[in-house]
This record gives sequence, C-alpha cells and structure tokens, in this order.
Amino acid sequence: MDYLYSLYDALVSINVPGDKARAVIDAMERDMGTTLATKVDLQILRQDGENRFAMLAGDIAALRADLTREIGLSRSDAARESALLRREMDGFRGEVAKEFDGFRGEVAKEFDGFRGEVAKEFASVRKEFGGFRGEVAKEFESVRKEMDGFRTEVTREFGLVRQEMQVLRGDLGRDMEALRLTMTVRLGSMLIVAVGVMLTVLRAWL
Repeated sequence: MDYLYSLYDALVSINVPGDKARAVIDAMERDMGTTLATKVDLQILRQDGENRFAMLAGDIAALRADLTREIGLSRSDAARESALLRREMDGFRGEVAKEFDGFRGEVAKEFDGFRGEVAKEFASVRKEFGGFRGEVAKEFESVRKEMDGFRTEVTREFGLVRQEMQVLRGDLGRDMEALRLTMTVRLGSMLIVAVGVMLTVLRAWL
C-alpha cells in the first residue's frame, strides 16, 4: 500500500485538495479489492482450466474410439458385401457358361442331325434318280444355301449372346463402382461429422 501513500503525496504536492486526493486513493483501493485477482483466484482459475482440458481430452479420446469402431464396422460390412457380390457374380458366370455350353451343344446336335438327314436324302435321291444329276445338284445347292443361312443365324445368335454377356459384365462393373463410391462417401461423411463434433466441443469449451 506504500504506493497509495506516495500517490496521495504526489496529488497534494500538485495542489490537489486533500479531501479530493483522499477520495481518489479510496476509489483506487476499492477498485483493487474488487477487480484485481489474487493468487488464490489465479490458482482456482488454473485448476478449472486443467479440469476442463482433462474433460475435453477424455471426450476426444472417446470420440476417436467411437470413430475407429464405426470405421472398422463399415470396412467389415463392405468386405462382406463385396465377398457376397463376388460369389453371386461367380455363380451367375457359371450359370451363363452352363447355359451357353448347353445351347452350343444343342445347336451342334441339330446341325449334325440336319447334315445327316441331308446326306441321307442326297444319297437316296442319287440312288433313285441317278439320271437326274442336274436336279439333284440344284437340290444340293439349295440345301447348302439353307445350311449357310442356318450357320449365319447361329453365328448371329452367338453374337447376341456375347453382347448380352458384355452388357451384363459392364452392369456388374458399374454396380461395384457405385458400391465403392457409396462406401467412400459414407466414410467421408462420418469423418466430417466427427470433425464437426470436435469443433462444436471446442467452441463450447472456449
């Protein structure tokens, strides 16, 4: 308090009335008692700040653990869905291969049967109508054209089946890409929410 007395003496030395100088000193003394913080106040404030930081650290650790667990679950779900889709694709590919092999076998059998019937007819015609080689040749040419047309039709059918398989492969690829993007967006959303929660906690504390 010595500086208050020094201040009082300084005020009196510059011709400030004593009562007014005393009023100034009293006002300063009251302000110091009500507005300036003591060492105990600073210790209490420091302890409160440490407690708040400890609580915030605990909340951040819990949030990090929750995010780690959620990300792990999301990855597990994605792996299971990917494995299931892969199994379905393998099964579908096997079914398509079986159907294609069956179709090819049926076409081959029908073609062989048709070719055998044509051969039989040709042999019968040649035996019965040996003198009519020109007519038999015309009939053979007609049969060959029909066979060519049938071969063209079979080739076209194979082309359609191949195109359908390519379209199906493209659809499956797009579905896989859409699933990958969905999982990426979901993980990104979770990270954004986590960052938002952390920022909210920090704002609330500050």
